[in-house]
Amino acid sequence: MTDAKPAPRLRSRAWFDNPENIDMTALYLERYLNFGLSLEERLVQTILTLKLAQGALGEDGDRAAGLLAEALEQVERSNAELRELAHGILPSVLTHGGLPAAIKAVVARLELPVTVEVTATRLPPEIEASAYFIAAEALTNVVKHAQATSAAVTATADAGTLAIEVRDDGIGGADPRGHGLLGIGDRVAALGGRLRIDSPRGAGTIVAAELPVAAQKERPSA
Repeated sequence: MTDAKPAPRLRSRAWFDNPENIDMTALYLERYLNFGLSLEERLVQTILTLKLAQGALGEDGDRAAGLLAEALEQVERSNAELRELAHGILPSVLTHGGLPAAIKAVVARLELPVTVEVTATRLPPEIEASAYFIAAEALTNVVKHAQATSAAVTATADAGTLAIEVRDDGIGGADPRGHGLLGIGDRVAALGGRLRIDSPRGAGTIVAAELPVAAQKERPSA
């Protein structure tokens, strides 16, 4: 994650106090919390890796070097995420490049083959932001829990609806009450959309959301 983050700016107190922004305020605050939890988890993992490297020094120089390289990569990712958090909620690649570029940027950081077929149509900012976060959260769940060998992200805009789907070939059995899926459900509900989670044991998982955009004007593609 190396993109500069000049936009969007942090929201003012007046923006958060505006009753018309109550749904998006909840999403913004949720995203801040999720970023904090993600960074904490990454830093704990880095500390453990450094401790392993420390123990390997003098015993296995090659292993120690590998562990230190892994720890450095984790710290660099955390630093990049912290810069993103400091400059606002939405990554600039989404603001300027739209959904395809933003989701491909997420996929590029994963050690998992993921195919991406996402509409290039520019949509209202809140729709793009929610679709991005849905995809990112669902892919995070795949990496953490699914034991998958591949995944796919698709998104199409048609008849006033953005349909986004993340599927994997993992072990299935996803818990809809888990933090990540609950967060996705809250985000979809805030926009008046629909969410479907299909996760039979042993047959992978599908997370599919439909977000209404009919009442909002689409932006021209970049």
